[in-house]
Amino acid sequence: MWFPAALFDALYFHSAVQRVLRWAAEFGHLVLPTDCVSCGAEDHTLCPPCRSRLRRATVRPYRAEDGAESLPFVGTDLIEVLPVMAAGRYRHELSQAILAYKNQGRTDLLHALAPALAAAVHAAAHIDGGRPGVFLVPVPSRASSRRRRGYEPLDLLLRRLERQKLLPAEVSVLRAACVRPGMAGMVKGILPAASQKSLGKSGRRSNVASSMRIKQRYTASLQNRHCILVDDVLTTGATLAELTRVLREAGAVVDAGVVVAATSAPSGTA
Repeated sequence: MWFPAALFDALYFHSAVQRVLRWAAEFGHLVLPTDCVSCGAEDHTLCPPCRSRLRRATVRPYRAEDGAESLPFVGTDLIEVLPVMAAGRYRHELSQAILAYKNQGRTDLLHALAPALAAAVHAAAHIDGGRPGVFLVPVPSRASSRRRRGYEPLDLLLRRLERQKLLPAEVSVLRAACVRPGMAGMVKGILPAASQKSLGKSGRRSNVASSMRIKQRYTASLQNRHCILVDDVLTTGATLAELTRVLREAGAVVDAGVVVAATSAPSGTA
């Protein structure tokens, strides 16, 4: 039986269910000890000192577009690079928490990562002084990634922000984009796709080129609407550029991007 993601999310985060999960986690620490993803301290997914360092590293979101060579140009004259607000730099506790959250099933790290993303969203929403009715549009994930992980890391973060009302009042999440279907998508769903992390600037662009589309039911909603893009990690900006392309084709105006962390683009261009 198939359950809508919103229904599953409501059930999973119900207070009674969360109490049971917390009890199970505490019991699990006795049976299968958990180590801090950063320093290895026992019985903590992220120990108090590492959590404190992560919090300090993300307390002041910053403009990160200078290090991303593939970001699109924006504005009426298309001479300014898309501004991107990052919660922190992709290093130390923050990078280790993101990797564990995405690739090791450590979804309890939501508690540490969600406030960081919320702060960056608030900063991005006020780059131009704030606008009413702004859509926060997440980068879509591939079906193969969802099957491998069993969850969507970025969407799980956004649902937590929605549920805890951590988003700016003028911003709402619109899951308008998806990975383009067809023969190429079918092949990528069966065969291992090239990792963005392993590619240079041109490789990253070609890996995501024409890979997205806007879901038909959202095309009318996007006409002349201002949007902020959201992703987990910014490197070259190729993924944000592809999402910008399809949103513009749908008639939307892309104002900014927001990420949990940003890292320098790879030096290679091949």
